[in-house]
Amino acid sequence: MFFNLRIFNSRNLAISSFFIFLLFIFSCTTKKDAPPVEATTKKAEDKNVFCVSDTLKSMIQIGTVSSEQIQDVLQVAGEVTFNQDKVVRVMPLTSGQVLDVSANLGSYVNKGQVLATIKSFENVNNASDQRYAQADVAITKKNMDATENLFKSGLASERDVATTKQEYEKSLTNAERAKNVSGIYGERNAQGEIVVKAPISGVITERKIAAGSYVRSDNADNLFTIGSIDDVWVMANIFEADMSRVKVGYETEITTLAYPDKVFHGKIDKLGDMLDPNNKALRVRIRLSNKDRLLKPEMFTNVKISNVQGFKALQVPSSAMLFDYGKNFVIRYKDDCNVEIADVKILKTLGDKTYLSAGLNVGDKLIVKNQLLIYSALKK
Repeated sequence: MFFNLRIFNSRNLAISSFFIFLLFIFSCTTKKDAPPVEATTKKAEDKNVFCVSDTLKSMIQIGTVSSEQIQDVLQVAGEVTFNQDKVVRVMPLTSGQVLDVSANLGSYVNKGQVLATIKSFENVNNASDQRYAQADVAITKKNMDATENLFKSGLASERDVATTKQEYEKSLTNAERAKNVSGIYGERNAQGEIVVKAPISGVITERKIAAGSYVRSDNADNLFTIGSIDDVWVMANIFEADMSRVKVGYETEITTLAYPDKVFHGKIDKLGDMLDPNNKALRVRIRLSNKDRLLKPEMFTNVKISNVQGFKALQVPSSAMLFDYGKNFVIRYKDDCNVEIADVKILKTLGDKTYLSAGLNVGDKLIVKNQLLIYSALKK
């Protein structure tokens, strides 16, 4: 029995030794074939790198960050009005009856065009005075010449010559005065009627007479009002909160419903000194050239006031911006496999331009079209 026990222990020892040998061989083989930890990690990281495919690249656009002065733009409403420096009221210079009116309300007239004719009793008297003065000139001239001839023959004295000459000069003065008075009443036609003519070219905005009516020179009411529209004013309303953003000389772009595709350019040339009591807005005047006469008084307009501020900021296309979880982002592009999300701070957005205070550098490239596709992929 002792013999059998020794045999059993010997066998167990041999078997145990064999298994230990196999385990040693297996362990050595495993360590030799296993790759290093760093290499495995690097290989895993390479698999997580996002690269822009050729298909996706054809769908995106790339823009560049620049540094520009901030351009402030304010949009307000306005209306076209006459240039009040070129509005003329035609007053009655004589009393009489209106025989004919050839100008209609709203029509355009040229300078010197006949507006109306008036038969004036005052003009009849003035015409008589003018004819009498001209006749007096002829008589005194004839007397002066005759006296000079008599003086040469010794039949008249120097005093006679001086007297007739003085009378002639006096008649010339009276004739000139009568002519000037006649000019005050206006031009006359062949029938001696007063012809009222347009003093400037423009639109008839008021007509207060009709054929057959009577007018008086001592009446303060006007016959016509004519406003030039070769250049016009646009009056814009600026509310109190925006008053600091508007100054004389700022450039403006003006559009109208009548011509939505046409932009009229002008400058602010005057700011009001008080607020309109009805809407509590400041009235701003913009002068516009209107040679084609497209702008009509009382038209409503949209006014865009531009102001280039004195400091620079980073500028990117507004289309590059992304908003997520209360923050603003852009996709910065370095190469097809180096694309990243950048957190940015916005100063202000003006149309297709956005100005930034932080987050990028001048010259950085951004994806400005279909960047949401890349943003979603990078967020995973």
